[in-house]
Amino acid sequence: MTQALKQLHRISCLIGEDKPLYQHVLEGDDTVLWIDAGIASTPRQEMMPYWHNHAGSSAMEKKQLLLVTHADVDHFGGCGALQKWLPRLTTMAHQADIAWISNMERIVAERYAMHAEDGAALSAERIAQLQERSGGGAPIDIALSGGETIRLGSAGDWQLLSTPGHTPGHLALWEERSKTAIIGDAVLGRGLYNTAGRLVAPPPYYDCGDYEGTIELLRGLELDIVYSSHFPVMDRGEFQCFLDESLDMMRQLDHALLLLPKERKYTLSELCREAGSRIGCWPEQAWSGLCDPVSAHLKAFIRAGKAAVSLDAGQRLYSFH
Repeated sequence: MTQALKQLHRISCLIGEDKPLYQHVLEGDDTVLWIDAGIASTPRQEMMPYWHNHAGSSAMEKKQLLLVTHADVDHFGGCGALQKWLPRLTTMAHQADIAWISNMERIVAERYAMHAEDGAALSAERIAQLQERSGGGAPIDIALSGGETIRLGSAGDWQLLSTPGHTPGHLALWEERSKTAIIGDAVLGRGLYNTAGRLVAPPPYYDCGDYEGTIELLRGLELDIVYSSHFPVMDRGEFQCFLDESLDMMRQLDHALLLLPKERKYTLSELCREAGSRIGCWPEQAWSGLCDPVSAHLKAFIRAGKAAVSLDAGQRLYSFH
């Protein structure tokens, strides 16, 4: 194990009762880099107790940085709690995601409730849950664009990679000497699993071209070890299979949609049910989660002239050519 990996902490956390979440911290010579902050309760319940038990007292005297890999509440919701615990903490995120991270109303309207015009509105209970987990949003001190390097001495030099697809401003970290990456939610395989190892949700990506580009970017790095936010640690062979699985899932969704009968029109919810039943990976109650990737494929099809969208009494309808 390289020195950089010896100074990488991986904190096992939970969202709700059974959704795994892994927080990563790099303890450099004079800087501690926190990578994401979990939901609002994560720092108090899991991150702070771990740090008190595993880090030396000198770590608290070092410069403290927080990198938010992307705009989702399970990655920035704990920012406020971390800032209270670490008053000198400097927060960073990609400039394309900052507006969502810092403004809860905007991220609900533009990301979480983006399918409302397709008749797939969020329930009041779900919106309340997102607001609670978000901690009210978080101000960001430094706007990033990808390509920056965070130098942590013996803990390695970590380059920030622009890895869009899950969000426009998603960032991953790459340490070239150790061939290591911390990828957040940049790539998501067949979807998300619970703590029992059951596949419970489709992969939430929002732009097919960006997501495929991120898959190929990470493949080209020939990584030896990969840390992510919701999956076990992967070695080179496991990660290559994971990338293949991610790309194959895109192909399966392409085929499931393009093979539908051409003579009729579909709502987004109908397309999710069709894709969910045809692919057969996820439980039926999770098919509504296909709104995100199905919508991404529809946008790509419409740009390529393979599909069209129309309105009927205010309802969006999709058809295939």
